[in-house]
Amino acid sequence: MGPAGIQAAGHNRGSDAGVDAGDAAQTVETGYKVAIIEAADRLNTQAANAFLKTLEEPPDKSVLILLSTEPQRLLPTILSDVCG
Repeated sequence: MGPAGIQAAGHNRGSDAGVDAGDAAQTVETGYKVAIIEAADRLNTQAANAFLKTLEEPPDKSVLILLSTEPQRLLPTILSDVCG
C-alpha cells in the first residue's frame, strides 16, 4: 500500500467476476494530508509563486501531487523544486 493508504481493487484478482464499489479501495488513517493540484501548468504567475512557498517548505506528513499535461509551462522554480 502507498503512503495514502489506498489499495486498488485490481491488485487482488480473486474468483469473483465483479468488484463492488465498496471493495474498490480501502482507506487507512495515516495522518497524511494529500493535495492534488490539477492542471498545475495553468496556474497564473501569482498563484504559482504563492504555491512555491508550500513546495519549498511543505507541512509535515503532507503529499503534494502536481498534475500537468504541459509541464514545460510550469514556472522553472517549480520544476526545479519538484524534479531537483
